[in-house]
Amino acid sequence: MRAVCEDPHMVMRGGDLQPENSSRKHIGGGAIATIGGIALLVIFVAQNTQDVKFDFLFWSVTIPIWLLSVLMAGVGALIFFGIGVIRRHRRRSDRRQARRD
Repeated sequence: MRAVCEDPHMVMRGGDLQPENSSRKHIGGGAIATIGGIALLVIFVAQNTQDVKFDFLFWSVTIPIWLLSVLMAGVGALIFFGIGVIRRHRRRSDRRQARRD
């Protein structure tokens, strides 16, 4: 059976007909994933507080292992993002060139 409503201010949510500006608030999947990720990061930081000596070329620094891990993950993410940008740029350039030919 299908419900039909003529009121333009009513919307279907979860199988129920509700006012468009309903006061029911839902937490989205992105918010849940963000909260979970932050919780895991806090646990990781709490468990990895010991210092480690990091040598790179002629630099040497002693930092907590959690900071080293987070920095290396950030560097990896930037490289991954940069490669994606370069690939998209090349594809767009190739498509533009193909349209001109």
